[in-house]
Amino acid sequence: MLLCPPEALDGEIGRFRPHLVVLDDNGAAAPDGMSGALYRVEILLGASMDARISVDGRAREVKNICMEDLLAVVDEAKKRQSSNPSCLRATPLLPPLRLCH
Repeated sequence: MLLCPPEALDGEIGRFRPHLVVLDDNGAAAPDGMSGALYRVEILLGASMDARISVDGRAREVKNICMEDLLAVVDEAKKRQSSNPSCLRATPLLPPLRLCH
């Protein structure tokens, strides 16, 4: 795990090469280096806890994401990394989510 300020995210993604990036949507465009992370969760700040989940360029929005949903994305990223550590691009999936309210 690595924590970094938004202005350093591009460089840290290139250096750290994470499988999963979780960030808040602070109104700025996603950094160019975000394509280096196979899984991305953007928490959309607003009246609810909506999120945009992206996997290898495919995205979907989730209304009122809960901890179980976030952990499902973490588990899926971990499974992909464990099953094929040298090539994470092998058929990535958008994980099934339990909608918690």
